[in-house]
Amino acid sequence: MSPEETWKSLFKPAPEPLSTEEATDLQKVKDAHKLFTPSLKPAHEEMLQLLRDNEPDTITIVAIGPLTNLAIAAATDPEAFLRVKEVVVMGGAVNWPGNPPDLHLLSSPLITSIPVPPFNLIKQPNTPLRRQLNIRNQMTPGAEFNTYADSVAAARVYALTSPNPKTTMPPIVGKKALPPYPEKLSRQLKVKLFPLDITEQHLLPRTLFNKYIDSDALSGSPLTEWASLFLISTFRKIASLDSHLDPDTIGLHLHDPLTIWYAMASSDPLWKFVTEDLRVETSGQWTRGCCIVDRRQREVKQDLTHSLDEEVVGDAGGWRDARKGNRIERAVESPGGEKFAKLLLERVFGSV
Repeated sequence: MSPEETWKSLFKPAPEPLSTEEATDLQKVKDAHKLFTPSLKPAHEEMLQLLRDNEPDTITIVAIGPLTNLAIAAATDPEAFLRVKEVVVMGGAVNWPGNPPDLHLLSSPLITSIPVPPFNLIKQPNTPLRRQLNIRNQMTPGAEFNTYADSVAAARVYALTSPNPKTTMPPIVGKKALPPYPEKLSRQLKVKLFPLDITEQHLLPRTLFNKYIDSDALSGSPLTEWASLFLISTFRKIASLDSHLDPDTIGLHLHDPLTIWYAMASSDPLWKFVTEDLRVETSGQWTRGCCIVDRRQREVKQDLTHSLDEEVVGDAGGWRDARKGNRIERAVESPGGEKFAKLLLERVFGSV
């Protein structure tokens, strides 16, 4: 059931000159995929163009993967990027364990092209096999995958929520590093973060899904048959990964859909957020991609007069300086996990 790879040709300029046969083949591809308009621009350029073409605070960006494209857009034209209403991010783990990498994603050129840290988690001779194991298993207990996959991009985007972004920017490593932001920016970025802490609490239970698709109104429909092909096998896979799981409580975590629900229903007063100085570790041997907050509950000082570049004894990193630090709005409550699962099924299949 996998689609043909011909759609990829739509994202590349047509070669010149085209023979009659080649032009016919290209038109067939366009006809087969006429429901969408491909862009020949890189993602960050398309993003910036949309933001420039629309009034400020009218576009919301929902990021459900690594923040690479957002970081490149912000570095290319910070002021155009800051026209966004808010950036809604699925990523990170604050008071929650990290998660393992997606094996499918780790086999893609996009992920394997990310530089490997100059250390190995497996202390064995550096044979070709051992090297591949290290490349595939650079994951830490506290890192969520999206943030881990490009921790520098996450740190750079989050820095724009600070009144002084330079105070939380990651160290510059390598000649191809993105440039720093200007000293003065017109506004701060608004980030709504949905980490594993809240997304893990929102499930599509297998029992609810089965009950829904077995109803008289849906049983045997093409949509039900199609969805069952991959969802039932997914539930089966989840059960096989942990024999201790109760078959009656197995569910599919709704990580990415939760951010879309917020974007579609952000005015609901039941959404609750806390604003935190949350930063991303980008270079730790064991903590790359981890989200760091100050749990020491110390007073944050206002009206300080010393230079922002000055290191203060007892406050490495400026966690107690109100002029420094990020301002991330982290989701801690939603209108309800059970409500969301039912709403999602209704939006996909209709009411039964």
